[in-house]
Amino acid sequence: MEDKTMLIELANELQANVGDRVELGMRSGSLIKLSLLIYFFPVIGFVAGAFIAAAWAESLHIDSTTASLLGGIIVMAITFFVLKWLNRGAQDKGEYRPRMTRILAKADPPQMSP
Repeated sequence: MEDKTMLIELANELQANVGDRVELGMRSGSLIKLSLLIYFFPVIGFVAGAFIAAAWAESLHIDSTTASLLGGIIVMAITFFVLKWLNRGAQDKGEYRPRMTRILAKADPPQMSP
């Protein structure tokens, strides 16, 4: 596995020092809820928009395939705006923020030059 560096600001509940490697965790219920919202909600919006647009297309006598595609894209775009709006409130909740669970490795102390 490739070692990647990531910068995240969070509460230092373990009194970790700069350079320490720490493990981050999030409650599984929160992670599942976020995953469903981020991935499932837009797909459901796309499918619902496609079905609604197809039904309207028949009554308006336009091509149902094009209407389905446009309806799905429009409703999916609306779901992204709704998710962005919900994100503003969720950022303030501690439930959706990762936490330090343990210190994996302490940073090497700085070396003094002779």
